[in-house]
Amino acid sequence: MPADQPDEDPPTLATLARRLGVHVSTVSRALSNDPGVRGTVSPATVARIRAVATEIGYVPNRFGASLRTGRSRALGVLVPHTSEFVVGAIYEGLDTAAAELGYATFVANTFDDPRVRSVRMAHLRQWGVEAILYADARLGEDELPTVGRIPCVPIVRYGAARHRLHADDREGGRQVARHLLERGYRDAAVITGPRYASTSHERAVGFLEEYRSLGGHVDPGLVVDSTFEVSGGRRATMTILERGLPSAIVTGHDLLALGVYGVAREHDIDIGSQLGIVGYNDLELSAQLPVPLTSVRWDFHALGRAIAIETIASLEGRQVQIDIPTPHLVARASTCGWSGSS
Repeated sequence: MPADQPDEDPPTLATLARRLGVHVSTVSRALSNDPGVRGTVSPATVARIRAVATEIGYVPNRFGASLRTGRSRALGVLVPHTSEFVVGAIYEGLDTAAAELGYATFVANTFDDPRVRSVRMAHLRQWGVEAILYADARLGEDELPTVGRIPCVPIVRYGAARHRLHADDREGGRQVARHLLERGYRDAAVITGPRYASTSHERAVGFLEEYRSLGGHVDPGLVVDSTFEVSGGRRATMTILERGLPSAIVTGHDLLALGVYGVAREHDIDIGSQLGIVGYNDLELSAQLPVPLTSVRWDFHALGRAIAIETIASLEGRQVQIDIPTPHLVARASTCGWSGSS
């Protein structure tokens, strides 16, 4: 084909209908992602139409379909930072489940800035998404019910009101408390993460309530806010050490725990026996450290799937039963047992 000759037009529903000798509406219903609509065509006809569609490389025009039906079958997803591993893993699960149900997803960063979130929501509304899922809610803020008529659904984090589309971080904190006391760590410090994030809050509250109720001691001045970054863990650890060395430091994220590791190494503090360290999220690298890190594990991918399934069911007026992943502590050498200062 000469370089200046245009490619053939892509096949359309009409192309398929002519080739198969059926009405365009039959082709449209056979290729629908809605089982109810697809069920109006015989299974044999559906199979034949889909086989020919694959053979000739037919690709549905979602924009055209949305004009006809008034539905985009698309979800907008707003996250603080797509570069953060946990956020990325949750989104992977969400996107996978949405695709299985015939929906597309669009993800955007808000950089944990409410002003940026407002702009991104307006953009998603312009693209006609059916719902906006936002993972950057801040403690105390009211839920965002709609943008125009598009429902906005808080996920992962919550604001003024709790919702079910998040992991039970408070239970994760309780497991850490019981584990440390069983290993002999009787006084602790806590590096929580950002104070506006419900994930930070829940992990710290669960730990502190359980630890203190079982006889452990945490000085209020040793509960330190931070960012979810290695550098934040370093800064918070230096603040803690100004008041002495606790038997354990509990962190709200494995990245914070890495910051604690760095300071412990610089001060010749033996991890495990002199200082217990606990992370959260059990990143893959945590088990590979020279002193493997005790951490709380939960299934990010499963939470993402649950979010997509429940949101789509709500849009379609269906009721579903979904399981939210439960965290569990993975004990490693960083909490091998307290033996006191050497």
